[in-house]
Amino acid sequence: MIARIAEILMAPSDGDIGVILIKLLIIGLALSAVILSATVVAIAFAFSTALVVSLVVYFPKALVFKTPVKFTGLLHSILQNALLMIKEIVSQKFISVIVFFAVIISVFCLSIFRIIGDNFNKYITTQFASAIPPNTIKVSPRPVASIGFLRLRQPPGSKLNNDELSRIVRMEGVKAIHPFMSVQIPMRAVVPIFGLRYNTDLVCIGAPYSIVRDDIKPEYRSAWLNWREGREVPVLIPNFLLETYNNSMAEANNLPKIRPETVMETRFEIHFGRSSVRTIQGFIVEKGVLTGFTDGVNTLAVVVPLGTARHYNGKFGSRGADEEYIYTLVEVDSHENLEPVSKRISDKGFIVETEKSVSKEIISLKQNVNTLINSLSAIIIFLAVVAIAFSTAIATLNRMEYYRVLRILGSSKIFISLTIILKYALLGFIGTQISLWVIESLSQTIAGSIEMAGFTLDISLDKSVASTILLYGTLIPVISTSPALFGLYTKGLSRD
Repeated sequence: MIARIAEILMAPSDGDIGVILIKLLIIGLALSAVILSATVVAIAFAFSTALVVSLVVYFPKALVFKTPVKFTGLLHSILQNALLMIKEIVSQKFISVIVFFAVIISVFCLSIFRIIGDNFNKYITTQFASAIPPNTIKVSPRPVASIGFLRLRQPPGSKLNNDELSRIVRMEGVKAIHPFMSVQIPMRAVVPIFGLRYNTDLVCIGAPYSIVRDDIKPEYRSAWLNWREGREVPVLIPNFLLETYNNSMAEANNLPKIRPETVMETRFEIHFGRSSVRTIQGFIVEKGVLTGFTDGVNTLAVVVPLGTARHYNGKFGSRGADEEYIYTLVEVDSHENLEPVSKRISDKGFIVETEKSVSKEIISLKQNVNTLINSLSAIIIFLAVVAIAFSTAIATLNRMEYYRVLRILGSSKIFISLTIILKYALLGFIGTQISLWVIESLSQTIAGSIEMAGFTLDISLDKSVASTILLYGTLIPVISTSPALFGLYTKGLSRD
């Protein structure tokens, strides 16, 4: 209903007198409804407060002086207090209007600042932070010191095995881990070139499918993921290794440079357990195929499936070689968790390497914008408090003679102070409600209509935020009455 009314008001009139009159009528009815609602709230507020005050004052007196409780006396007290409160509420209309609009404007500005801040953080998270994944943490085992062939005691973090990986993946803020395993056995490749068999020793590293998936030629991805002994081994060459060969070895020895497209899907033999230096009895010869080039592994080693490395380390390597990893990449779930996770892993003794600049920039950007918005909000609150404080002080001083008369007639300082506090609390409550109603109407009217770079602006407030703003909007005028109440008490409102 509210959205429909707002839609009618925002529709173009095109000079049509009928449409203009309808809009004016709607605006008049809306203002009348607001005034009527405010009046009803004020009267109900005054009577309910008067009832509480009368009960608090009347019954203790009856108990202390042991006088019977008379309903007529109680009713007279309630009516009298209620009338005094209503009179206080409707007094000093000009000052009340200033306070009322100061609350409306300040609460509206605070709500807009909050909406801008929430939308900015949402935009950074959905469009920027999620598009730039959190910098990955590289975790490596700490080297073990040795004297000659004698190894000293292994310090914490010197082994990166399955147990340590399970502990890391359970850490708060860790999204996934991607372990790498070096092939710790002799290896050789036999590559056929123009009818000749070219032999070269290999250094291999097993990489997880999750890291190199996009670098593998699509038809070989299943073979990488589901490799078994006896099947063709898919192989990747790091671009770093390719560039090193083309720019150093090829240039220095007048060898032909390798272009990726000319050697793709080249097939060759891989000898597991055999090299030019050492041969393990029962070594195995597998067929290999070059399936792509990768930037995900920047080493001078040939990349094979992690399952292949684990299988042959277990078959020909030393004890436990199939459970030890050369390093692992730890993926965190947000930029904010990058440093805490890095510290927790480092505390375990492991070597931690990460580039934190992007995460720090994103976090710094969020913090700077939130600081700016909070500073603007603080300025608005300060200006509202100062304006309302001066207004309430002037209003109270102007009515000092009236308060002296109330004191002579028997009203206490506490009751007079309470009527002033309740008046401005009511003004703050109604003004805040109107501001929140305007924000809600705007959110319903233009919801989804403002987009920027694929991001839809959300002009709305959560219920919890709206409740907090309502509380602050009510308390700001109450707190601002402190100078006025202080002046009221220091003027010596005695009954003399």
